[in-house]
Amino acid sequence: MDLIKYIEKDTLLIIPNSIKYKVLESFNNSKTLLNVKIMSLDELKKCYYFDYKSDTKLYLMDKYNLTKDVVRDILNSLYYIEEKNYSSSKLKFLKEIKQDLIDRDFIIYDPYFSMFIKDKNVLVYGYTKTDSFSNKMLKMINAKEINISCEERKNTVNLFSTLDEEVEFIFNEVSKLIDSGIDINDIKFTNVTKEYFYTIRKYSKMFSIPVDLDNESIYSTIMVKDFLSKLKETQNFEKTLNYLKEAFDITKERNSIIYKALFNISNKYYDLDYTFDNIYDLVKNDIKEYSFVLNNYDKKIELISLEDNIFDDSYVFLFNFNQGEIPKTYKDEDYISDYEKQNDGLDLETSYEKNILSKDSVIESINRIKNLVITAKENSIQNDYIVSNLASELNYDVVRGKVNNKISYSSINSKIKLTKYLDNFIKYGTINEDLSLLYSNYNISYSTYSNKFTGVNRDTLLKSFNNKLTLSYSSLDNYFHCAFRYYISNILKIDKFEENFNTVLGTLFHYILSVCFKDDFDYSNEYDNYVKTLTLTEKERFFIEKLKQELEFVIIQVQKLHKETGLNKLLLEHKIKIDKTTVIPVDFVGIVDKIMYREKENTLVSIIDYKTGNPSIDLYNVIYGLSMQLPIYLYLVEKSKLFKNVRFTGFYLQKILSKGINFSATKNYLTQREDLLKLEGYSNSDPSILEVFMPDYENSKFIKSMKTTSKGFSSYSKVLSDIEISNLVDVVDKKINEARDNILDGNFNINPKQIGDDKVGCEFCRFKDLCFKTNNDYLKLVENKSLSFLGGDYNA
Repeated sequence: MDLIKYIEKDTLLIIPNSIKYKVLESFNNSKTLLNVKIMSLDELKKCYYFDYKSDTKLYLMDKYNLTKDVVRDILNSLYYIEEKNYSSSKLKFLKEIKQDLIDRDFIIYDPYFSMFIKDKNVLVYGYTKTDSFSNKMLKMINAKEINISCEERKNTVNLFSTLDEEVEFIFNEVSKLIDSGIDINDIKFTNVTKEYFYTIRKYSKMFSIPVDLDNESIYSTIMVKDFLSKLKETQNFEKTLNYLKEAFDITKERNSIIYKALFNISNKYYDLDYTFDNIYDLVKNDIKEYSFVLNNYDKKIELISLEDNIFDDSYVFLFNFNQGEIPKTYKDEDYISDYEKQNDGLDLETSYEKNILSKDSVIESINRIKNLVITAKENSIQNDYIVSNLASELNYDVVRGKVNNKISYSSINSKIKLTKYLDNFIKYGTINEDLSLLYSNYNISYSTYSNKFTGVNRDTLLKSFNNKLTLSYSSLDNYFHCAFRYYISNILKIDKFEENFNTVLGTLFHYILSVCFKDDFDYSNEYDNYVKTLTLTEKERFFIEKLKQELEFVIIQVQKLHKETGLNKLLLEHKIKIDKTTVIPVDFVGIVDKIMYREKENTLVSIIDYKTGNPSIDLYNVIYGLSMQLPIYLYLVEKSKLFKNVRFTGFYLQKILSKGINFSATKNYLTQREDLLKLEGYSNSDPSILEVFMPDYENSKFIKSMKTTSKGFSSYSKVLSDIEISNLVDVVDKKINEARDNILDGNFNINPKQIGDDKVGCEFCRFKDLCFKTNNDYLKLVENKSLSFLGGDYNA
């Protein structure tokens, strides 16, 4: 890169962002003092024409009731709108918006730029093909383009049957280059789509060649999930950030990076006076676009853009030379249509012209590369492919690619291939030409396998917790169903949270139930405002609207209970943390949906958890660490010391989605719906405190199966004494300690639980294909039908 000879006094250099660091590095290595200002075309456009204030998007979203995506397209389009009459209604609308933004000072002009650029030596370097609008702008500032040497070469396309074979070939070629002394930083990958990421990561590990793919999105993290949930609830950035500092250890590197990102994003919107839903939408979008790197290697292969780039003497591997993937193709899908561009004479390419520009840009980019390897595939897991038309147009040879197994740069990869070849030979009688070569060089224990967990280094395990372990009901439930399930989900964390319609629905219902006791609660407004923040399909939106009436009925029933109960105080969505520290700090955490209480000589407490599903409330399996959700809420409230002299009046689930309506039953529809909303759980057997919570306990319309007879509680009523409740808390405490100690000791054996004939350990497990369990792996437990382990006089 020899740019210095073009640099004169007072030079403005227009270059792509993709080469900015290369250019600066070449200037730093120069002994000449340079007076040069660097900009990209996009930065130049904002200086030469105009830029926008930071809250312009929110202004347009609020005033014109537009989505963030439409606003983005509009703001990009305003650069092409001039002071003239347009025939298109859309262009007239854009002109109206532009004038509106000018009148309200949302558009920022740089009054000094024309003076700044007046006597500048303006150079353009690095771009392949620029569009007509950019060309017009560059012409008006007398910019001169520095041509980059290009040479038409007779390239070869290496075609592979599968994406996997394509990537394996590339890593072998990279290994040859490194073996010959080429610096890994001089090797580049280009035209890599996300479809390749998994396979590249796999071969990167097998060949011990780091590739710059480790950018992790913060959007899928638990901290961000909690941030968005709390922000929606409080509509206050300061409260939400303070909550994060309490809920997460932000001294940890990963948490610190995420927190700082959320802090910076919050600062953008902190004091803006616009509709909160629109602010929330933009915050969510900013978070989705933010990623971070934890493993930043000094020596690595970099992913680079093919177009608007310079390659010098780099060794470039051009992946994915397939039709539809290169060159990029455009359809008539822009905010301003092809018809509008042509009919009203805008300086914008039509989709046809953009396709020509795209192809020419790719060809020039390829011709800039001296050391180039091109590969293509015929199929992947997702699609079938053909070679790009560019191959025939440029007269490239297309050859069948093959990995040379005679030289191995990865023993792991070679052993895996040997196993595949042996499988094909034994199962189908197919003999691969390299089978004997690999078989004679590698000794593998073929067809022998043990699924036993071989352990984990304890120091490494403790280090992975970053000196702190957090447990919850869900993690405990994983561990007691199967220790290996906990290891996969909570230690290796391969079970990423995926938001689906059921989780969206559950979050919506929980939110409304958490605000329905406010004095100014307006059900319809709260429901509609929350739904506006959701991204839904038409089908989902239809069901959301139908369920609005369903939830309103739930709210009415919940409020009826609160009018009749003697427990006059509430805690909603209350997070509780219990210190269980041992060899390292350990917290047990949980969020209780609703705590109802009354404070007198004793604090009487009832716990209610809302459910959209159909979980079991029986306590028989608590001794095995299963079905512990309700007992854990009991434990959290008891151990938290929230209240003095606590006596529990009961602990219950309330199912908030009606299922099981029987239209042929003797009970009418309304009565059945009320029955389905009854509390299901356990009540205190002491009538003197139970009646404070539920005055009609003798034949309750709010608690399922709660009745009394002349002999006391009916046989269907689920009641526990104070002693039994206390013993239940002790059982939970012991199970938490047991799980904690086993986790910290690295006990993650494959031990799914079996109770009687019911293999409960594997129910709803997403990792069945990982453990290769056998019948001997099941831990067979005695079916328990008694609560005698709680002591006391159990009457249920």
